[in-house]
Amino acid sequence: MFYATGHFEKWTDYEFYNEKIHDFKYNYKTAVFYSDAVVPLHREEVDEILTTGLNITSIIFEYRDEIQNHVINESYTSIEKAKWFFDNITIYLDSLLQIQLKVAGRISSEVEDVLSEVIIKVSQGQLCMSLR
Repeated sequence: MFYATGHFEKWTDYEFYNEKIHDFKYNYKTAVFYSDAVVPLHREEVDEILTTGLNITSIIFEYRDEIQNHVINESYTSIEKAKWFFDNITIYLDSLLQIQLKVAGRISSEVEDVLSEVIIKVSQGQLCMSLR
């Protein structure tokens, strides 16, 4: 809506936008901290998008920077930017969803492997105890 109207209707809209950006950055950093698969998967998604000739991630970051650091009484109305941002944020969010699903799959697989090992060790331990 920022580019469609050229500004935020209310200050609380601006605060809400910044809060969502902050939440995303925090969640991304947390995901990177907990799984070393996030960055390679993100690169893989970005590289796949780059085959279309666009670096959507960097362009979206530029738009976000412009939105977050806008001059209050200046109009940023641009139907082209509004359309581009809307169309491409959808692609970007789809990419993030794919990363999330891949990381979740890896984590589930790792948890299953660990649980299998634990079950085997516990079973072997019980077998050894019953043989005594």
